[in-house]
Amino acid sequence: MWYNIAWRFLFMSEDTNNTDSIEQTEIIDDSIDIFEKSSSPSKNRNIDKVSTPWVEKYRPKTIDDMILLAPTKKMLKEMLEKGELDSMTLFGEPGKGKTSLARLLANAVNAEILFIACGTDGTVDVVRNRIQPFCESASSGKIKCIILDEFDAASGGNAAANGMQKALRSLMEAYTDTRFIITCNYPEKIIKPIFSRCPKVQIGFTLKDVAVRLKDIWEKEGIEYDKDTANEFCKRYVYPKMPDIRSILNLSQMFCHSGKLVLTDDSQVNVGNDALSEFADKIVDYILQGRNYKDVRHTVIINSHIFHGDYELMVGAISDSIMKKDLNSEIVPVLSEFAYRMSQVTDPSLQMIGAIITLYKMLGVGHKA
Repeated sequence: MWYNIAWRFLFMSEDTNNTDSIEQTEIIDDSIDIFEKSSSPSKNRNIDKVSTPWVEKYRPKTIDDMILLAPTKKMLKEMLEKGELDSMTLFGEPGKGKTSLARLLANAVNAEILFIACGTDGTVDVVRNRIQPFCESASSGKIKCIILDEFDAASGGNAAANGMQKALRSLMEAYTDTRFIITCNYPEKIIKPIFSRCPKVQIGFTLKDVAVRLKDIWEKEGIEYDKDTANEFCKRYVYPKMPDIRSILNLSQMFCHSGKLVLTDDSQVNVGNDALSEFADKIVDYILQGRNYKDVRHTVIINSHIFHGDYELMVGAISDSIMKKDLNSEIVPVLSEFAYRMSQVTDPSLQMIGAIITLYKMLGVGHKA
């Protein structure tokens, strides 16, 4: 079945002679005037909706929720509508949702999933001890799907990682009930035989694709906006942040807290070092005061616009605060480990919760759950 996706892209691509690298060239579209009309005021808007982080509330649950180029989304939806799942390599810049898409595809066909973070587990031993046993396990009638996340980390940079790629070549074709979905940022780091088994699918989107998603969210939230302000928001904040959807959603929510899209002077959008440092100090003080853990967690989440939803940045600011306050210095390397984990997972906010709990313990502060 691995060849099915290759044929789908052959019929979509202008260059049908190049089967070595089946990929969709990203459409360049920097048009700004994408909101044709203003919204009408919503009578049913619930102000409490805005306090829920949109990044979490609108985390993609289906292919339709993903921001993808239209031809790519159409091809994937047609595959799933037939109840099929093909092996493939999803590649593109960081932040475009490759890992989320891989999980959605596997879940859409109710597959049994084995997730391998190749950034840390990209070795031959993992192939022998985890991947091969999973392939050989008794089938429950479901498709088995192995997601090889950040597979370009298992590259020729070291012998162990390169060995993983070579070990997988024959394994990928040996089991008819198993599919492989690879995600990577740099496909050139992956050996070519892998692509003959898992054809490349470029993941990308245009400014217009993002604007359509924003418009959908604003309408669901009952946000009032006029087309000029919406287009200006895209020009000033969306385009420079592409493809960082997390930051774009956080900024969008910040400007919509009143129930209407209202842009402020850029100088008032203070997400610089001063604002972040002050916020980190406040969080550390709350912990030292023994405040309810859930309150501290909620404070971090609802103020995620201060650190652009970048939890690694937030952990770094807390580390600086720990040092500045001359507290337990052993906390800093522990927080660094949490920051590293955040770079490897789909939902870094969960690691943030773990970091907060660890802070309570290492600072010797009791807390109420």
